[in-house]
This record gives sequence, structure tokens and C-alpha cells, in this order.
Amino acid sequence: MGRGTFSVHPDPSEAGQLQTRGPYRFVRHPMYTAVVAASIAVVWTNPTLLATGAFLVVLGVLHFKIRIEEAALGAKFDAFSQYVQEVPAIVPFVPRMGRPTWLAVVALCVAAPTLWLPIERRWDTRLFATASISEAGTWQNMSVEEAASLLHQRSDIVVLDVRSEREAAGARLPGAVNIPSSSSDFIERVARSGISQDTPVMVYCAGGFRSRMVVARLRENEFGEIYHLHRGILSWRLCGQSVEYLK
Repeated sequence: MGRGTFSVHPDPSEAGQLQTRGPYRFVRHPMYTAVVAASIAVVWTNPTLLATGAFLVVLGVLHFKIRIEEAALGAKFDAFSQYVQEVPAIVPFVPRMGRPTWLAVVALCVAAPTLWLPIERRWDTRLFATASISEAGTWQNMSVEEAASLLHQRSDIVVLDVRSEREAAGARLPGAVNIPSSSSDFIERVARSGISQDTPVMVYCAGGFRSRMVVARLRENEFGEIYHLHRGILSWRLCGQSVEYLK
């Protein structure tokens, strides 16, 4: 926008010029695109009705602001109407589409994690409803704070990263052992790594889907002490916990 040109007022300045280069080649409102992208990220990492409601409010405000600002831009710049026809408002790299279509795209991005929430709760009920110490074993779904505290107190717990090798080559929990959940011989690889049915394990993936599947498999194979990191390394890093990188 240039130094000294930023203003929260929607009307273009007297000396203002229509910018169609840089990020404006892809979207008409790049700052609003950033706000929407960040909001979607919040909803995906914290899929609650409150987060979804807040996002919808943000989307409504941006929609209202775009209408006002573009009316002012259209009145000042003759070339703006052609620019509107060529460049989307918020969603980049997509063919020209009407307002209902891009609203549907953004709504879908938000609805997906929100719809996942009840599925996650039912799944956790099956896996961890009896997640207390019993004769059969211990299975617990743990928040980042609970998991970090447990790992700090106990050095005998093996941290099991079930993401792909490519994912695990990046950031991982300190000391984690990587065995991809997609491995056809997953249980055999777990045994070869020295993890037995009596070994306490902390399982995690990127967001919690694959790791829950692994918890079910470990329980089926009579592993007695299993801890699950709720929403995976995504939540771990968002909470500022330490990670390590492969050299």
C-alpha cells in the first residue's frame, strides 16, 4: 500500500491510485484474505461452536466492508469494474465465481472441522470412556498440558509418532519414535522397535485422526498403558511446547 497510505476509512484518498500488481494480481483484498485464512486456521485447530460463530461474525463484517469499499473504488476509478471481473475478492487461484459460490467455499472450510467435533467426541467415548486405570489397562486422552506434565514426570513412556516419515522428518516431540500408521506391518514394527505390550506409550499424529486409529489397534493387541495426545502435534506446537528436528 505504500508508506503513509494506510487508512481504516473506506474511501480512497484524493491522491490514491488503483493498485493491480503484487498481491492484488490474485485477490482484490489481500488483507481480508489473510484474516479469513487465519480465522479458518483457528477453527481447524479449535473446532468449537464458539470459534465457528466468531468466524461467521468476522466473515459478515468483511462482506459488509467489501461492499462499501468497492462502491467507493468503483466511483473513483473507471478501470475498477474491469478489475472486479478479472480478479476474485478473497479466495485466490480460482476461476471467477459469484458471491454465493465463494461464500459456500469458505463456509465449507469452517463447517468441516465443526462437523468433526461430534465425531471426535463419540470416538473418544468409545476409546477413552473407560480411560481410567483398570484391570484391563490404562487408556487416557490427554490435553497438551497433561501430556507434557506426564512426560516430565515419567521417563519410561515411549513417545510414538505415527505420522508419515516425511512429516516426522520435520518437527516432532522430543525423543519420539516414528512408525507410520499406514505401515502394513505396523504392530510388527512396533515390536521390532522394542515396544512391548507392557511398555507405556504416548501416541500422537498431526491432528488426532491417525493416532486414534492406532490407539484402537494397540488396545486390540492388548497394550496395557496407552496415552493419546489430543489433537496431536498441532496443538502441542500451538501451546508453545518444545519440539526437535532431525539433523
